Amino acid sequence: MGKREFLLNEYEIAHKKVFEGNDRGKLYFRPLTVTDIESKNEYYQMEKEIFEKYHIKDESDVYRLKPLHESEEDKYVAMTRIGRYTFPFLHRHDFIEIQYVYHGECRHYINNNLQVLKEGDIWFLGEGTVHANELLHDDDIAFSFMISKELFGVAFFNLLKDDKKLLDSFSNILKSKSSGSYILYRTGDDEWLHNEILSLYEENMCGDSYMNESISLGIHQILIYLMRHYRSEAFEMEAKDDKYEIQFIPLFHYMTDNYQTVTLQSMADDFGYSEIYLSNLIKKSTGKSFIDFITGVRMDLAKDKLLHTAFSITQIAQDVGFYDASHFTNKFKRLYGMTPNEYRKNSKSHILGV
Repeated sequence: MGKREFLLNEYEIAHKKVFEGNDRGKLYFRPLTVTDIESKNEYYQMEKEIFEKYHIKDESDVYRLKPLHESEEDKYVAMTRIGRYTFPFLHRHDFIEIQYVYHGECRHYINNNLQVLKEGDIWFLGEGTVHANELLHDDDIAFSFMISKELFGVAFFNLLKDDKKLLDSFSNILKSKSSGSYILYRTGDDEWLHNEILSLYEENMCGDSYMNESISLGIHQILIYLMRHYRSEAFEMEAKDDKYEIQFIPLFHYMTDNYQTVTLQSMADDFGYSEIYLSNLIKKSTGKSFIDFITGVRMDLAKDKLLHTAFSITQIAQDVGFYDASHFTNKFKRLYGMTPNEYRKNSKSHILGV
């Protein structure tokens, strides 16, 4: 399926004229507060009907979106195409938002920090996140899914129960009220995702009684796809006191996937970081040094093999990245106060009740 063309509608055409006019610098390229918008009465009138219908003024000088479905506030999903050339007004909402850049780019402001999303980027924004969007070209196309917290939790948490890191990250999105948490996947020109998003938009335009359930199932399928194909390429960002702490989920998965052979130097080379920067980032994210984290991963796997296989100590040591069985045994004893053989015997005796 090729790229679908989306012609400008009347609303977008009107805003494009403003964008091409003399006041361009006052209305674009920076996020706008309620005061910014309302002080420019001519342009506020262009948005007044939408603001009054869908938004409430917030005490922090931003707009808050009203619940999309008053009668089903606890369980809803909706989808829309983000308008091109519309003013980047700051707003927040009480639901989870998923945005996908179908073509071009989307300029996105979070707490006055600019993120330029590229084609194929899909991200999950937490409840209460203050943000604003800008699409400044005719061929910039982006979609937004709005999902109630309740539906998001029910639909998605079972998928993440075996991945603690991602589960914690998505939990942050549900818990966050204003910190600006989000998770971003960069999928590039992934054809399956491209076609699936477009199909959901067509479903959204249908508008029949099955639409809500169909879109919910579609989003569920998208998350499964992301877990299968992009799990190691996502990262989480949190805003705390206007400073962003980047917690790279790919670092976590890289280390757990390559625990047998990974070194700090090889990892730094693969990610393009200095060893010092990478070491500090791992320490900040996990509370452990690189060596301690990798050793913990290896030992957890070793303990599992000691309990659930009949492999020799030498074989287990090699399997988890210790090519010297004596070194493995000494390290194991320092950490747990017993040798691997003693751990195997004691643990099995405990399980059997002898």
